[in-house]
Amino acid sequence: MVVFPNVKINLGLFVTKKRPDGFHNIETIFFPVPGFNDVLEVINNTDGSDDQFSESGLETMTKKERKSGF
Repeated sequence: MVVFPNVKINLGLFVTKKRPDGFHNIETIFFPVPGFNDVLEVINNTDGSDDQFSESGLETMTKKERKSGF
């Protein structure tokens, strides 16, 4: 399945509290960017192995790079 979700900019993000499952509740405001879309492909895992995630496209900064300021 291939879908084309709308691109959006996060204008505000507020982390409200930590949940019992270890994740956090958030409040956020998104602004859609008309004319731009991401491409998301979901492929059904039929061989019984663990689920996997892969990405492609423009290279982004790693967590280490963000912390070090490039």
